[in-house]
Amino acid sequence: MPVAATYTCPDGTPFPVEWPEAEKADYGWRWDQMHCPVPLTPLAQDFGEILGDGFSRAMDMSGAPARGTRMYANGYFYMRMVPFADDPAVRGAIRKRDLEERLDRILDIFEREYRPEVEALTRSLVMFDSPALTLPEIMARWDQVEVARLRLGVLHMLIMAPISVAGNRFIDFCLHEFGPGGERLASELMAGLPNKSLESAVGLWNLSRVALDHAGVAELLRQVKPAEFLRRVESVPGGAEFIDLFARYLREYGLRAESFTELADPTWQEDPRFPLFLIRRYLDAPDHSSPAMMHNRTAQLREERTAEIEERLAHDPAMLDKFRCWHKSALQRTILLEDHNYYIDQRATVAMRVPCLAAGRELVRFGIVDLAEDVFYLHTVELRQAAADQSLRFQPLVVERRAERQRWTRVLPPLGIGSAALSPLDLASERFFGTFSDEPPEPGTLKGVAGSPGLFRGVARKILSLSDIDRLEAGDILVTYATAPPWTPLFAVAGAIVTDAGGTLSHCAVVAREYGIPAVVGCRTATAMIEDGQLITVDGTAGVVRIDG
Repeated sequence: MPVAATYTCPDGTPFPVEWPEAEKADYGWRWDQMHCPVPLTPLAQDFGEILGDGFSRAMDMSGAPARGTRMYANGYFYMRMVPFADDPAVRGAIRKRDLEERLDRILDIFEREYRPEVEALTRSLVMFDSPALTLPEIMARWDQVEVARLRLGVLHMLIMAPISVAGNRFIDFCLHEFGPGGERLASELMAGLPNKSLESAVGLWNLSRVALDHAGVAELLRQVKPAEFLRRVESVPGGAEFIDLFARYLREYGLRAESFTELADPTWQEDPRFPLFLIRRYLDAPDHSSPAMMHNRTAQLREERTAEIEERLAHDPAMLDKFRCWHKSALQRTILLEDHNYYIDQRATVAMRVPCLAAGRELVRFGIVDLAEDVFYLHTVELRQAAADQSLRFQPLVVERRAERQRWTRVLPPLGIGSAALSPLDLASERFFGTFSDEPPEPGTLKGVAGSPGLFRGVARKILSLSDIDRLEAGDILVTYATAPPWTPLFAVAGAIVTDAGGTLSHCAVVAREYGIPAVVGCRTATAMIEDGQLITVDGTAGVVRIDG
């Protein structure tokens, strides 16, 4: 039987929840602030459930002791871990065998097996972009879309499980052998590896240099908004060359959006404002701040630190061999954290928009909704109803749900809901998701996780969506919910980063260290407490943000 309960947001706003089954309210559920910092649309929630089923299947296959389960409250994604009912000893044996088989060669498995399958699934989704398909035909094939989403969830977790073990095993080794500074040392030893996010940022930098080679292109880019730039650029000398290279870039890297899970966000191919903004910001940046140069400095530091540690351990051949083995295994994490996201969480996830928008255009044709994008405010069951009965009218429902989502987007939800206290995260999860301290910070400060070392004082620029990034000036401190790989090129613009969510192995912390800029992550309420334009100091070594004025 469903039950209703009301919880309280940090600012005192009531947070009503209708539990579909009464027993669910007896557990503790944690908001996944890093992956879903804002409410998801109904269709994104449906696909999130399928993705979660894929995660669970992979965790079962690999012998994990527990699986994740999820629910949505006012559009926000909450999760908890549920132990598998099998004999723990049996599951432990499965996990041991799985790690023996895949842990040290997961990067090779990804390249030979997983990535080709992901790319095939992506192509199958893009094939829905056919005007010949009718709404009943699209929905008759909808199972293919759901099966693709399920399989992507399986592949995602088959990759993430071993690389998480490899990264945490190496950090634990460094902490044990080198003391309290071991975690920072491990971070330096795992940094500076090639990956698709870096490749994407370098591509934008190279486009900025092409623009600088043609004064008219650079000047137009500085002066006008992206839409006008695209209309006029071919009329200036060098413009045709630039736009051809930009189109090639979008074909290669443009099938991505700002979110891990929200399908309603347009891609870079659909809305190229973000890459054009970054090219414009890169125009005036000195060569030493290019993504490639920053990466090279980080790679050089990694090589120097590696040589130092190997020299320190030379007296103990067994320990040196262990270091080299576990270090090599951990380096896979740096690459695959970004590359799995590029291929699965970005390209393949964004490709889900194609069948969704195909259905949306058909809904518009029959007058069921007003805009193709309205499809994201419907559940799959409602799409099936519309395919069976094209006289349905969902406009009032879409308006209501859109307004409700906007209302909850402006509210910081409670960290946990349910009757039971939140179970603590395991150490591996803490390093990725971060933890929140109940200890009150000093007045005028925010306490978070030391994501990337260094001290930086500057103007806070609160950017909650990539649609607002034109407000970010070079040297501003980026304050946001969390970052995903499509945000990576901004790290070459910002002077420091502050996020609500994340731990030392979160995307933001890892990339900030790659770019050598300070970051404090997991502040929980940074976007609520810091005002846009305030002067703040980011201490990425201590994990503290001071609000100066």
